Amino acid sequence: VRTHFARPDWRKVFTRIASKHPGATI
Repeated sequence: VRTHFARPDWRKVFTRIASKHPGATI
């Protein structure tokens, strides 16, 4: 779903991903 990820703040999404994957390489 691109439309769902096109509006939300990517910075918030990144923070969520970083919190869920503290060992993920971006």
